[in-house]
Amino acid sequence: MKDKEAIRYVSKKLVDITFVGRGIDKGKEDIHREGMFLTPALLRNSIIGGLEIKRRWGSGENMIIIGCACYGTAIPLLNFFHLLVQLNIDYSILNKEYCCGAPLIYKQIWDGEPRDEADKAAKEFTGLNIKLAKEQDCKRVVYFCIWCAYIAKRFNEDSPIELLYFPDFLKPYLDKVSLSYNAKVGYFGGVPHRKPVLFPEESWEFDWEMYRGLLNEVKGLNVVDITRKNCCQIEDKAIWKFMEEEGLKTLVTPCITGYGRLSRRAPKGIKVMFLTDLFLKALIQK
Repeated sequence: MKDKEAIRYVSKKLVDITFVGRGIDKGKEDIHREGMFLTPALLRNSIIGGLEIKRRWGSGENMIIIGCACYGTAIPLLNFFHLLVQLNIDYSILNKEYCCGAPLIYKQIWDGEPRDEADKAAKEFTGLNIKLAKEQDCKRVVYFCIWCAYIAKRFNEDSPIELLYFPDFLKPYLDKVSLSYNAKVGYFGGVPHRKPVLFPEESWEFDWEMYRGLLNEVKGLNVVDITRKNCCQIEDKAIWKFMEEEGLKTLVTPCITGYGRLSRRAPKGIKVMFLTDLFLKALIQK
């Protein structure tokens, strides 16, 4: 899938709104100053502070990169950190975290421009997060957002510390505990249609089958798989139709951007859960 085919899975309206007339140079300048692209750092820190998420817990050997996913998805973010504490996992978060650069890439593609400048910026900003984590003696960087994870791994193959998407990071810890949650849920693994935009020349993929397999370890949980051919960006109606036909009232997804979109569009009576929301409930109820 080429950039111009894949980019339809990124909202042009969202790109226009978030840039509000800014060009790439101004976008980079704002990221250098604020860290975040979409909003001032003050808002990010206010969200984290309002959720009472500690900036460091335990030895802090695992640096958690939150990304702009915290905007509009506060409940999964809070539950994720609660899960880390329940599993006795050390973590740190950065006082100033840098945007992964995805908005810059989307902008240049939508404008029909070469993406070299945006790619260079994405490499710089994701590299800064890794550099800061290394300086704090962290052993690895863990990404809460799938697109932050894709971009970081694409541009930092020579990273001095390990880079992990959150389910890969959590698996060894979840394997050591008992999980129990009596419910019937629909599982939507997401469709990584944006990957050809952010990661066009590489063939590797995250281990989506393993992420789905983690639910098989939850006692009492009945999981109905929803086809991954439907993208929640452009075909969410097909997802809701499937849920209705199967009599499902709860949908679980491991993609935070998908969670945000689906939770806002969910029909009345349908609950959307992030993957770690379910693990937290299953762990507490053991």
